[in-house]
Amino acid sequence: EEEYDEDEEDGEDDYEVSDQNAGGKFPISFTNKSNKIVYINWVHQDSPWQEDNVIGNLAPGQTETIHSHPGHWFAAYDQQRTFRVVYIANEPEKTFLIREEDVASNRAVKVKFINSSSKSTNVNWINTDTLEERTIVEHLLPGKSSGEIDSYTNHHFFAFDDEFSFRVEFEVDAGHANGDLA
Repeated sequence: EEEYDEDEEDGEDDYEVSDQNAGGKFPISFTNKSNKIVYINWVHQDSPWQEDNVIGNLAPGQTETIHSHPGHWFAAYDQQRTFRVVYIANEPEKTFLIREEDVASNRAVKVKFINSSSKSTNVNWINTDTLEERTIVEHLLPGKSSGEIDSYTNHHFFAFDDEFSFRVEFEVDAGHANGDLA
């Protein structure tokens, strides 16, 4: 069981972890190089959608240091949650930079489509300004996945079968891991 605990002795935040995590505690830092106020949450390993705030109001240019354990995940986001970038504590004394390109609303990402339907599926990108559609994946077989596709946050895609018995819209959101697939 993991729990976040503020260390009152040294004034720095610590993550206390039971003996099931053999890694030792070490300092990591977050430096906000963006122009937005950023919040940092610790992401629960057993429930990745559950988070605890550990650093609030990290102002542009500010750095905060906490103590963590190897493999802990931290999510950075702004108050409106227009972006969410995940950082993984994998080495001591690491400083994570929250850069302007990380918080941009139109940042580049990689997407992959996985066909969970029982029918061959096609995927179109839609230009939300002109409503023009362009096919990017054709005849994706059930249970198969597309390769990585370059995209941007807020891009819209439609998945559908050849008979048009379904049509599902997807939007690339800001909630993906830094360097991982959206």
